[in-house]
Amino acid sequence: MSYYHFKFLDNIKLKIYSIICWILLPFALVRIIGKGLREPGYYKNLEERFGFYTNKTKKNIFWVHAVSVGETKASEPLIKELLINFPKCKILITHFTAAGRDIGINLFKGNSDIIQSFLPYDTIWMTKRFLLFYKPKICILVETEIWPNLITSCKKLDIPVILINARISKKSFKKTVIVSRIFPPIFNKIKLASAQTKQDAKRLKLLGISDVHVTGNLKFDNNPPEILMEKGLNLKKRIGSRSILLCASTRLGEESLIIDAFKNRKFCENLFLIIVPRHPNRFGDVSKLILKSGLKFVRKSYLGSSKVTFDTQVLLGDTIGEMFLYFSACDISFIGGSLLPMGGQNLIEAASCGKPILIGKYTYNFLKISEDAINHRAAMRVDNGDDIFIKSQEILNNKNLFKNMSANSKIFSKSYKGATAKTIKLIKNLINE
Repeated sequence: MSYYHFKFLDNIKLKIYSIICWILLPFALVRIIGKGLREPGYYKNLEERFGFYTNKTKKNIFWVHAVSVGETKASEPLIKELLINFPKCKILITHFTAAGRDIGINLFKGNSDIIQSFLPYDTIWMTKRFLLFYKPKICILVETEIWPNLITSCKKLDIPVILINARISKKSFKKTVIVSRIFPPIFNKIKLASAQTKQDAKRLKLLGISDVHVTGNLKFDNNPPEILMEKGLNLKKRIGSRSILLCASTRLGEESLIIDAFKNRKFCENLFLIIVPRHPNRFGDVSKLILKSGLKFVRKSYLGSSKVTFDTQVLLGDTIGEMFLYFSACDISFIGGSLLPMGGQNLIEAASCGKPILIGKYTYNFLKISEDAINHRAAMRVDNGDDIFIKSQEILNNKNLFKNMSANSKIFSKSYKGATAKTIKLIKNLINE
């Protein structure tokens, strides 16, 4: 089959995809309304999701798409370096979740060179309207946000698209290969990619990106904010003499396992538990779950500057953008998303704060970094909810083990730094072509 036949088929596929996007729009709107019931931020700036914008600027735009909380946090050091290296430009940060936008507001509060917006739905009309309004000099996609019409429109308007901090698990790779056969090829329209690991780079090349570089993970370049670290130490003082276990970024189903194990184990009497759910829209559900268990707890948003009473057993971390505060306050951290088959969450923040780390069996989305943390003796695996507390007690009761794991976490974190400088160099070279 000739090149023109393939191109014709690709155009047909793209049109079919576009029709599907339009058909699904009413359902997407219903979903936004539903999410807004729990997170009012979804009701704000709704017009942006349909391609209507007002914050026009005459400056050149460097556009960074950070879909949600994790991607926004990961892009923070890069965005700061972009502002330093390209002082005549403004940075446009787009999101798709309300929580991601809220994190961006907290991270870049008061910076007039930062513009924030929701990304429009992936129809040709909306994406073109977005691109023609802002006229970005470059499109920087964080991690694995791939939208066919968006990338195709960038290509037609000569806006280079790069994928940064890219990671793609074995499971995601298999799914992406299947989807790529159904929809038109998009990866070959991406100018270059910076991958977190060699394995990620290999998979990206197989998907069709020709220019791929291994730069590491941007999140390691995020230094713990001093103000949050100080607030964390203050929270630790208010909790008192008890050792603190933080269960961070927990997912649906994990909290019940953790709460049941905490409630039933006798050796947990001198242990204080902090639970921080991964998704803000679940704060209310987890609050009800703890209440139902009979454990005495307080929500961080209700605590204010008060001391935590000695009969309080659990703190629910129901605030956004304060994860470093919780890591600063704790003695040991368990990273959620790994107790059940959800692929895990990133352990970088815990490592940068020098905390002993516990992770479950299911870390396939962060396999290399998890294995490296274990090999550096900064982390241990746990089998189930009970094992979280068994391992916590083992570490706390062994002063040398606790001290060594804490020190190893910091060493591990420092050894992974440098992704931002490598990524900035790639962007400079691309811009200067």
